[in-house]
Amino acid sequence: KIIIDLPAAIRKPGENVVIVNAVQAPLDTGEEIQGIGATVSVEGKIVIRVPYTGKYAEATLHLEDINEGEQSKATFTVTNFGLEDIRNAYGTLDIFDAAGTLLDTLTTPSVYIPAEKTETVLVVLDSTNYGAGIFPVTARVDYDGDVTKDIHKELRIGTLFVNVTDYTREVYAKALVPFQIFVHNRWNNYVEHLSADIRFRRNNLQVGEVLRTPSITIPPWETLPLTALWDTTSLEPGTYTAEITLNYHGKQTVASVPVLVKK
Repeated sequence: KIIIDLPAAIRKPGENVVIVNAVQAPLDTGEEIQGIGATVSVEGKIVIRVPYTGKYAEATLHLEDINEGEQSKATFTVTNFGLEDIRNAYGTLDIFDAAGTLLDTLTTPSVYIPAEKTETVLVVLDSTNYGAGIFPVTARVDYDGDVTKDIHKELRIGTLFVNVTDYTREVYAKALVPFQIFVHNRWNNYVEHLSADIRFRRNNLQVGEVLRTPSITIPPWETLPLTALWDTTSLEPGTYTAEITLNYHGKQTVASVPVLVKK
């Protein structure tokens, strides 16, 4: 049992951290100990939060990923770390496109937050206002003439689309080599039975057989590899075109990319 003697009062508001380190005492055998030994050391952290005088709020934001045609909720969690009640707190959400142009500003209803308490408040977002994509969001909470630090998040509105983000760009001739394609799921659902057909061309003529990868299931917004073995034993060094066709849920994504076959 360990008793820690802490001060009766702490003047600094906010989080105050106390680090406690316990080290195993050497065994007292009554004899002189020589050589190198080992001891056990355990470290713990105690966080003491001291309320601020007046009003002081901190906020977090949770955004729901959705698909086109669905509605999302932006939920603010606001904590009053002050000793005085906050009478009027509301969240503001600025939504931007990829170029940084402001698309929309949304505001939550106001909420009353007693001293040292936490409240949540939310606003509904309609995806039909923005279309599919990944939208940068800046949020904040205004309260009784003050404002929290900005919160930066992303609003992800999905559509049934899988794209090629990377692939094997160089291989060696006269070998059996793995050819990898990295694919990204832009849908807010699992895509099942995703596979790829790969045709290689040179001078507009198909070279060799069509490669087909095993099928995979890819989670929402994730990137995973698809792999097939490519027999380059009969190929001459040079640049080839790989025509990649992704097959999923009755749809296709086609990408044509250059691949270098080296000696």
